[in-house]
Amino acid sequence: QFQYRHHYDLGDNAEYCFSRVEAAAEDDFVPTFDDVLYARVRTTGVLECSFTIDNTPCTVVDVGGQRNERRKWVHQFDKTTAIIWVASLIEYDQVMWEDHTTRRIDDSMVLFEETVNSRWLRQVPVILFLNKMDLLKARVKARPLANAFPEYKAPETDDVEVLALDAVAF
Repeated sequence: QFQYRHHYDLGDNAEYCFSRVEAAAEDDFVPTFDDVLYARVRTTGVLECSFTIDNTPCTVVDVGGQRNERRKWVHQFDKTTAIIWVASLIEYDQVMWEDHTTRRIDDSMVLFEETVNSRWLRQVPVILFLNKMDLLKARVKARPLANAFPEYKAPETDDVEVLALDAVAF
């Protein structure tokens, strides 16, 4: 029922959320750990969270990744000591909600390259998190990476672990 999801701007959590609608409608509903894990709120603006670890003050700044949010990033560059970049592994077959002709993965790769090579951030360490490996394992079999990247040659196997890891290495 979700095989056409890549044509629409459905969140990665849509299938899970739809499966929990009846439970959530109950008067005595209490969210499970998975309910909280699958919750998603699109970041808008700039959100800051400050905390202390071993007497060292830390501040994490979360910036929205949508195109209309990116102009707000420049105000954060002067105090940046590290970048934690979270990249979704399943965006190879999804289009952007602002532009239904651009694949999210293409936009992400261009944005990542522009950001880490910008004159303000050239010397800032970057930590790259490749996110949603579990969803990649489920998707790579139904929507092969070669559909999005014709130059990619998948290994001849039905093992989704191997396919997913090979896709990440690509």
